[in-house]
Amino acid sequence: MTAFPFRFRLFWAAPSLSLLLLTLVLLLPKEAVSVQLPKTRVPADKQQTKEVPSPRRSNPLAPSERSRGKETADASDAVKRARASAAGSHRPPRLRQLLADVPFLYAERHTNEDKNAPEQSRIADVFYYNYATNESMQVVVNLNNNTVQETKVASGVVKQPYSSSAEIKVLLQLIFEDPVHGPRLRRAYQDVTGQTLNDVSPLEARAQAGIFFPDSAAHTPLGDFTAACAQDRCMQLFVPIDDTHFVDMSDVVVDLSTGQVLSGGVGPAGHVH
Repeated sequence: MTAFPFRFRLFWAAPSLSLLLLTLVLLLPKEAVSVQLPKTRVPADKQQTKEVPSPRRSNPLAPSERSRGKETADASDAVKRARASAAGSHRPPRLRQLLADVPFLYAERHTNEDKNAPEQSRIADVFYYNYATNESMQVVVNLNNNTVQETKVASGVVKQPYSSSAEIKVLLQLIFEDPVHGPRLRRAYQDVTGQTLNDVSPLEARAQAGIFFPDSAAHTPLGDFTAACAQDRCMQLFVPIDDTHFVDMSDVVVDLSTGQVLSGGVGPAGHVH
C-alpha cells in the first residue's frame, strides 16, 4: 500500500487516491490542506471491541482479554530481561521520559492460528518495541490458561509492528517542540480553528502514524534517511485537524529511536537531549 512518495502502513486507501492526495498537497500552498481525507487505521490499542460471552477463535480480543494478555506478557521472563537490559541504554533522557525503553504497544488476536484448534481457543499477540536494541517483540499468549506460548524477536523495518497511541503522542510532542516544524503545526491549527495550539492534546484523538519504509523513498527528498531508518523505528505523522483539513507533514520523518526530527532530505531539523 502506498501513500505520498513512501509506503505508509496506516493507509487502507488505493494508490490512485494516494496519488490524488499528493497532487492536491503539491497544488495547495497552505500548511493545512483541505481535501477528502483517506481512510486510516485507528491505533491498534485504541480499536474498540466488546465483551462477549464465550468468545470463539475468530472473534477479536475483548478489552479484558487485551488487558490479560498484556499482564501475562509483562510478567514473562523475556520481557523482564529486555526491560532490565534496556535500563542501561544511552537513549536521550528527554526521549526516555516521553517513551519507555521497552514499551507495550498493543495486543491483538493471534494472526497465524491453527485452523484445527478448538473453537474456544483464544490466542493473543502482544507487541513491544525495544528502543535500546531496535528490536520488535511479539509475545504469543494463550488466554485460555494465561501462559506464554512463544516469544519472537525481530529486527529491521519490515518486521516492525504498527504504531501505538503512546508513540503517536510522542511524535506529536517531538514535532511540537521542534524549532522548524512546531511553528508550522501551530500555524496550521490556528488557520483552521482560529485558536492557539498550546499543547498537542487537541490533536491526539485524530492523529495517525505510519512506519516509514526507506526503500520506497530512495529517489525522493526523504531518501537521505535510508541508512538510519532501515534499522531505527522511524514514522511519519498524519494530522487531521477536523473532518476536511489535515496538516501536510509529508516532508517530515521522526526517528523515535533517537528523537531526531528529519526533514526534507536536509538532515535533522531537531534532536532531543
